[in-house]
Amino acid sequence: MGFGLSVARKQIALLAVGIDLCVVFAFLFFLWHITYYVKLEAERHRNLLVETQEFALEFTNLPKVNKDCKGKDCGYSIVQLKADLWHHIEAQIKKEP
Repeated sequence: MGFGLSVARKQIALLAVGIDLCVVFAFLFFLWHITYYVKLEAERHRNLLVETQEFALEFTNLPKVNKDCKGKDCGYSIVQLKADLWHHIEAQIKKEP
């Protein structure tokens, strides 16, 4: 070679293997690093996630609805139940500041 240096084939092979090992370890480190930060980001996203059930109103203990209701003694009709619920919701909204 030039510059008065002599390098054996074995030395070049060891240098190539050393560089290759460094590249492999760096690649594995960055893969671990990326998976770690993906897990952190997924947890942060889960904590900041807003679901619709947090804003939904849930009504329980509602009266039985009779779909065939024509008279007064047969229970709630679906139309009457919807009207009463809407009136209740509007009253609660007006009451809140």
